[in-house]
Amino acid sequence: MGYATFAIIRAMRVRLAVGWIVGVVLAGGSGCTHGKAHEPTPELFRVAGSYEVGKNPTFLVTADFNADHIPDLATANINGQNVSILLGTGDGTFNERVRYRVGELPRTLVAADVTHDGVPDLVVANNGSNSISILKNKGDGTFEDAVHRPVGQSPLALTSADFNGDGFADLAVCLRFDRIVILLGDGTGGFREGEAFDPGDTPSAIVAADFNGDGFIDLAVANSGMMKGNVAVFFGDGKGTFKPAGEYGEHIRPIFLTIGDFNEDGKLDLVETDGPRNLLTLFLGKSAGEFDAGRGFSAESGPVFIATGDFNHDHHLDVAVTNSVSNSLSVVIGNGDGTFRFPPFDYQTDRGPFAAVVEDFNGDHVLDVAVAHFQSDNVTVWVGRSAEEQKAKKGT
Repeated sequence: MGYATFAIIRAMRVRLAVGWIVGVVLAGGSGCTHGKAHEPTPELFRVAGSYEVGKNPTFLVTADFNADHIPDLATANINGQNVSILLGTGDGTFNERVRYRVGELPRTLVAADVTHDGVPDLVVANNGSNSISILKNKGDGTFEDAVHRPVGQSPLALTSADFNGDGFADLAVCLRFDRIVILLGDGTGGFREGEAFDPGDTPSAIVAADFNGDGFIDLAVANSGMMKGNVAVFFGDGKGTFKPAGEYGEHIRPIFLTIGDFNEDGKLDLVETDGPRNLLTLFLGKSAGEFDAGRGFSAESGPVFIATGDFNHDHHLDVAVTNSVSNSLSVVIGNGDGTFRFPPFDYQTDRGPFAAVVEDFNGDHVLDVAVAHFQSDNVTVWVGRSAEEQKAKKGT
């Protein structure tokens, strides 16, 4: 999130002012095609349950924390100074949350096996205490007390991958004041300081993938600053260092970023949420890790988080977007050629939908969606309907 939002968090230590994202819904964009006029919203999902997690969840991840082959959930609760673990039961429902204390203002978290024992641990970026918290998984879905490590001023986001090819999970941490810090893991949950570099103006989200096909992990960063918002790409050398490889987008304010192959050409694409303009922007991947100039398409009011999956069973990648102001989840149907159908299908949520993840929570081989609500302090699980169920519902 950008500078203004986190200034509010620091000053008030209470609720995040989601209303900073203002404006009207824009009517169409160059990346859209129109659907059928007045097409009713399909019943792609049904609500399986809602679960209290903690004070103002801002981030959500899914992983199998207790090694039972059932996906679980973890949230970062920014005004609770804790994270919550929800262990899945296998039928789309979850057990009551268990909370663990971390640092001040935990903003984001990542599930990664930093202890190299085959089960995912948790690493949390604490915006208020200028640190990360490392929670080592005991192997049964419970965690040791957090170990805190300073990283620099106001960490906003982080991602994990093996940047230097030693087989251990490393971290890339975005600091609000224009720095990315690389932390190289030792396989025991410890980290040594690696490279630090300037990614751009107020980096708020980061993803790791091999964009140029050289076998080394690269980084893409959403720079949300007012002065020079863009998406910046950095190529990794396989030794834990990175070099600038391009900046994309003009006059954008990306606050979240994710990857997918939206035109099915075998190259990774990038899509970001531009909250201040109520837009999503898609950057299609080209050869050698480059991207095109980007195309925008409209979103609901206050888009924050993006999750991807094939929700209507047409074998093309769609996106699900949380809209913090209009209290909705928008599903934007992909056409498989890098364009999307307009308008999106909107589903009402609890107050302040923020983070979302996609996974098959009930084991029926259909994708489900979990949404963390900042203002309602809960997570709601939306179970996906099969193609047959969707057809049956459409016919009733």
